[in-house]
Amino acid sequence: MTKLGQHVRALHALWRSGLLRVWPWTAFLIWLAWRRCRGTLAFLAEVSALRAGSRLALVDDDGPLTFVELHLRCQSLAAELVQRFAAGPGRQIAIIGRNHRSIIVALLAATRTGADVLLLNPDSPPAVLAKVLAASKARPIILHSAEIDPAAVMPGAPSLTLLPNAGLGTPMSSLPCLKQSGHLCVLTAGSSGLPKRIVRRPTIASLMPVVLGFLDNLPIAMHRPTVLALPVFHGHGLATLATALAFAAPVCLGRRHEIAPLLARSPSPGEAVVVSVPTLLARWLADGPAPQKVAAVLTGSAPLAPQLCRTLVDVLGPVVYNLYGSTEAGVVSLATPAMLAAAPGTVGKPLPGTDVRIVNAEGHDVAHGQTGRVDVRGPLVCQHLDQDWFDTGDLGRFDEAGHLHICGRADGMFVSGGENVYPAEVEARILEHPDVAEAAITVVADAEFGARMRAFVVVRPEAPLTPEALRNWLRRSLERYQQPRSIEIVATLPHNALGKIDRGAIEKGST
Repeated sequence: MTKLGQHVRALHALWRSGLLRVWPWTAFLIWLAWRRCRGTLAFLAEVSALRAGSRLALVDDDGPLTFVELHLRCQSLAAELVQRFAAGPGRQIAIIGRNHRSIIVALLAATRTGADVLLLNPDSPPAVLAKVLAASKARPIILHSAEIDPAAVMPGAPSLTLLPNAGLGTPMSSLPCLKQSGHLCVLTAGSSGLPKRIVRRPTIASLMPVVLGFLDNLPIAMHRPTVLALPVFHGHGLATLATALAFAAPVCLGRRHEIAPLLARSPSPGEAVVVSVPTLLARWLADGPAPQKVAAVLTGSAPLAPQLCRTLVDVLGPVVYNLYGSTEAGVVSLATPAMLAAAPGTVGKPLPGTDVRIVNAEGHDVAHGQTGRVDVRGPLVCQHLDQDWFDTGDLGRFDEAGHLHICGRADGMFVSGGENVYPAEVEARILEHPDVAEAAITVVADAEFGARMRAFVVVRPEAPLTPEALRNWLRRSLERYQQPRSIEIVATLPHNALGKIDRGAIEKGST
C-alpha cells in the first residue's frame, strides 16, 4: 500500500472511531489550539477540554479531575514556568516523580512552553540521575515530587516541587504561540550502564501508519476508560497517556501500578482497556478474587510467556493484545487475540509501514523458524539513527504463519561447552511448568563448560514443586547443555519500576 493509501485508510479509521467528528466551530477552535500549541501533549489536553469539557479526565490517588480542570492547570503551570524560570524553546525541563496528577500536569505544562522535556525514573539512584542531567548542554529546570531532593541530583539547578495542587492558584497570563513543539526525551530501560536518551518529535505523517494499525486491530474508542498500570516516564506509558488524551478517555493511574485498585477507579470497568506488563498481569491473576471482565488487555515492554498468555485468555476471554517495540524503534508489531490463540506468546505481525527481518551474524536473512537478530525499519525508528535497518539487539524468529516470536537478547547468548545457549529460551520453558509463577536465569562461570546457568524460581502458592522435580521435568524438552547448573526456589524476585525482573539485583545478591 502506498503512503497516500495508508493516510486515506488512517483518516477513514479516525473518522470511524469518532476522533474527527466535530462541529465546524469546534474544528475552528481546534485549529486555533494547534496554532498555539503545535503538536504537543498540551495541544491534546486543550482539544480534550474543548470536546469533553466536564467529563472525567483522570482519577489518581487524590481523586477525580475533569478535562477542563486538567487543561486550566496545565496553562497555569506553564505560565508559572515561563515567568519564574524563563522556560521555553531551547531550555530543558526534567520531570521526576511517580504517576500522579501533579506529574501529568507538569508534563503537559512543560510541553506547552516549547521546552525540551526529559522524563526521569524516580527509582534511579541520584548519582545516575546526576550523570544523565550532566550530559545535557544546558542546566535543566527540575520539576519533582516531594520525595525527591533536587540538590542530590543537580545542586544549584532551578527546581519546583510538584504538589497535588500543581497549577492551582497561579495567576494566568498569555503564553506565546509555539513555532514548533519541543523534543520529548525518555531514557532506555536497560539494566546495565548509563541510560541512553532517546529523543523524539513525532509528526502526524510518521504516526499515521501506526494509527491505522491500532485502529484496525484495537478496541480504541472515544471516552473509553484506560487503566494505566505503567509509569508515565517510560515510553509505553507515555504513548498510552497521549492516546487517552487524543480520544478524551479517562485515565486511571496511581503511584502503585496494581491493576485491581486502578480498575476499581474506572467509571465503567467493563469497558476499560488495561495497559500493563506481563509481571503485573500475573500478579493481578494471582492476588484474587478473579479479575472482572474488561474490553481489552494490552501488554508489552517484556516477554509474554505462553503459559501466562493462555491463563489470561482462559480467565478474561479473547481480549489480550501483545505489543512489541523498543524505545529506539517505537512500536513495531501487534498480536491480536486471534494471533495469540494460534501462537501463544507471539508479538504478532509488523504494523503498517514497518518492516522486520531476521538476520544471522553476517547480516543475511534466515529462513522461517530459525532464530536470528531482529532488524527493524519504519516511521517510528529514531531519526538520528544513520542506518537503513535498526538492530534492536533482540533475538527472534518468524513461524510458518508469519508470526514474530522474540527469543531473548542477543547480548544474553553465551557459549557452554561449545554450544550457543539462549537463557531466554530456558526461562520460557521453565515458565511453561504449571507450578511456576516467575523465573529468572543468571550466567555463572563453570570450570568444565566455561559457563552455565543458575535458575531462580518462584513457585505458585501451595505448589509442591521442588528443584529436583523441576529439573526432571526440564530434561524432557531441553538439551543437556541447556540445563541450569543449579535451581533455587525463592520467595520473590526483585523488579524495577516497570515491573520487569531486575536481573542486576539478582546477580548482585547471588554473588
